[in-house]
Amino acid sequence: MSDSTGTCSVCLNNFPETDLINHNDQQICPNCKEVYFQRIREGLQGHDKSILHYASIGRRFVATMIDGVILWVV
Repeated sequence: MSDSTGTCSVCLNNFPETDLINHNDQQICPNCKEVYFQRIREGLQGHDKSILHYASIGRRFVATMIDGVILWVV
């Protein structure tokens, strides 16, 4: 009986399917498990980096005003 292999989403190495865990459609090897879940706890994993959330016009205006006050004081 041959063991099928899968690729770890973190280190990209091949491992037997029985050694990998599945989380959010990603396969994680035992070596990378701690690093992967630490990144999730820190909020660094699982976010799509290509999606940008721009500030609204109001927030940009307030930021410009704050910058103006800081520069005026300096």
